[in-house]
Amino acid sequence: MAETVIDRQRSSTFVRWLIAVNVALFLTLRAIAALSPHSAHLFAVFELPGSFDALLRQPWSALTYMFVHYDALHIAVNMLCLWLFGSIAAGRGCGRSVAAVYFAGGFAGGLMFIAADMLTGGSYSLLGSSAAVLAVVVAVACRYPRQTVGLPLLEGVQLRWVALMVVSVMLISVDSSTLCAFMSHLGGVLAGLIAGFLSRRKVEGPYGAAGGTVSASLPDALLAKLRRSGYASLTEDERRMLVETSRKEL
Repeated sequence: MAETVIDRQRSSTFVRWLIAVNVALFLTLRAIAALSPHSAHLFAVFELPGSFDALLRQPWSALTYMFVHYDALHIAVNMLCLWLFGSIAAGRGCGRSVAAVYFAGGFAGGLMFIAADMLTGGSYSLLGSSAAVLAVVVAVACRYPRQTVGLPLLEGVQLRWVALMVVSVMLISVDSSTLCAFMSHLGGVLAGLIAGFLSRRKVEGPYGAAGGTVSASLPDALLAKLRRSGYASLTEDERRMLVETSRKEL
């Protein structure tokens, strides 16, 4: 999740748009369903079907399913997690990456869901952003594991432990009668792990033996030089600053 000045200016916009689209679709569809007695199958248009044959008949559902929710509690939990972890990443200038991870998690969750449904011979369909949100939660926690959060009852708790709690609750709360939904959530977690691992690999240097990764608290010029020319191009003072900053975040 690379950080630049421009990204920091626009980062929060990407996270806000993801939340806004989810909330707007939820309110619109619930309003239509409440006002029209003939809208019983309205949500089916957006659902991800459990087979590739059915998916070919409504390919848009591979995207729409990850923005539509059935009930208020479902969207409230997902949007709270997206806001918490997305805001942390956006504060580091990584809002664009949050959006990319969101879609990656959604697609990975969808593929896992379809594969599980076909293997078990089920006939389920999928709605909700849980897989996409879980990908964001895991990716951000992997990238900034020791950052603390300042929420009620969670003051001073490191992000990795908050993420572990979120993932555990979401996986446990899945309806035990359907393996497919569980596999969808698991697909989001795996996508987040991959994204988080890749983001850490991009910023780790040969000084990693000292225990650190590149910090967002470093000057932009130093970060840009490190990414452009590598660790070997840094002066002694710059290397010392890099190591000292890395140690402080441990």
